[in-house]
Amino acid sequence: MDRNPGLTPEPLFLALARPTLLMGVPHSAVMANGMGTMLVFIFTGSMLWLLVCIPIHVLLYLLTQIEPRFAEFSGLWWKTRGMGFFQGNSSYWGAASHGPLSVDLPNARGRRRAAPARIVC
Repeated sequence: MDRNPGLTPEPLFLALARPTLLMGVPHSAVMANGMGTMLVFIFTGSMLWLLVCIPIHVLLYLLTQIEPRFAEFSGLWWKTRGMGFFQGNSSYWGAASHGPLSVDLPNARGRRRAAPARIVC
């Protein structure tokens, strides 16, 4: 069942909503692929590692055929959910949190470990 049976997507709107592509892959994905491949090449010193970018580019091309904005969506995922895995608080908050305050949650009885600090201006 269609949600909007009377609406049809216009080709011009679809073309304007697509990201800029380089050889069929968004520019941000091409840059990430190039930088990652160059880092591995610099650390190992083997020219064969430069060939790794070809299958990665093919994979990125196939992902672009499924969803043209996958690079933008994966960047948004990394900013909201991905960083939390390395910060250790993703299991609690469900996303990355960048707060300077320490969390003092109550225990089973509803008591906190320390009394709240008073701020006097």
